[in-house]
Amino acid sequence: QTVARIRVKPQTAWSEARSSAVDDGMSFSPWHGLAAHQPLGGIMRSRKRAYEMGKRFRAERNGCTIAEPREGIKLP
Repeated sequence: QTVARIRVKPQTAWSEARSSAVDDGMSFSPWHGLAAHQPLGGIMRSRKRAYEMGKRFRAERNGCTIAEPREGIKLP
């Protein structure tokens, strides 16, 4: 038996502007979380440097500042 129907208008979930803002302007790393959840071990410590170098390379190559998401932000 049908109990209910939900009707929702289509929403724009992703756009070129939003994709550009996230892909070019943000940095994501396992070390951005709570201290209790940070990666363990020597291999993960070496990966941390690779994440930082990749972030720096992208910032220089794309000519923009890259920021770590710290709280909910509004995207274009």
